[in-house]
Amino acid sequence: MKFSSAAVFLSLTTSVNAQPSPLYNGEDLAFSEFNQLCRDTLMERGLREVVPSDTNEDGYVGPFRMIRGKWFTTDRHHYVIGSPNEGPSSDYLNIFLHGTSSSPYRHTCILDGVSSGGTPTIGLSYASLNAVDSQRNIFCSTESDTAQCLADNHIQAIEGGDLRPHLWDSTDPRDSIKGRIERLVMYLHKTYPTEGWDRFCEEDGEPIWSKIVVMGHSQGSGHAGYLAQMDKLAGAGLLSGPQDECIGCAPDTHLWVDDPFKTYAITAMAGAEASDTFEPALPSMIDNWQRMADTGSISWSGDLTPTNIEFGVEGNYGVCNNPIVSSLEA
Repeated sequence: MKFSSAAVFLSLTTSVNAQPSPLYNGEDLAFSEFNQLCRDTLMERGLREVVPSDTNEDGYVGPFRMIRGKWFTTDRHHYVIGSPNEGPSSDYLNIFLHGTSSSPYRHTCILDGVSSGGTPTIGLSYASLNAVDSQRNIFCSTESDTAQCLADNHIQAIEGGDLRPHLWDSTDPRDSIKGRIERLVMYLHKTYPTEGWDRFCEEDGEPIWSKIVVMGHSQGSGHAGYLAQMDKLAGAGLLSGPQDECIGCAPDTHLWVDDPFKTYAITAMAGAEASDTFEPALPSMIDNWQRMADTGSISWSGDLTPTNIEFGVEGNYGVCNNPIVSSLEA
């Protein structure tokens, strides 16, 4: 699998060092010029915005969450681009997972890049846990089972639950990644029955993971990686992650990234400089990428040295064979 440099760079420049979204007060979000960079292109491709609560037949609306001193709604719009019965790549579905306190509207250029080939694409709005990855790592370092705590973070975001109530808020299964995917795809099938959305889920709503490519940024990248381990996805793309760090653990501590992955085709990319203002968690990412390669179950193998593509603006990169880093900064 290869990505054009344009898609790679758009992904990096819109995802690295992102700041919190504006406070949402129940009205339409105000789009900044930066967030709208690629929205016009998405509109040309038939962008549809779906409020998660509209997919809940029982009328349930997800809660607000306090993240870094600000309240954020968990009911921001999903972004849906294209449909299964349109375009040349209708057998698969792309799903993008945003990072902490973010939402699909902040990643229009990533969604532009991954939907440009005609594959139906969803920017999923879900209840990201209310701690950025660096805070989560610190929280988990206070637990006696730090490694399991790191895994629990992903399990709760994906499945829902209340695994560490003293560290982060509970997640209703309807607000989890899996719950939101199930309800959105079933809603799309019910609302647009001729478009073929039912090819991506079982009759009970369970996603057919083998037809789904999951991508994520920051916290979402870790969740995408965990999904790639637990289910056989069509593929996975990790932007700036996973950032899991077992602080204070012995070097031989077994982490979730050390277990075999059911998904073979995985790509990863990040900023090339481990500075506070660019990609501070890069050392942890490289360590996690190496651990993943050492499982022998994914497309990377051997001793990894991420490919630095510097400021390249042309060419294709075999990112399924090795993670890449870029010097471009937002």
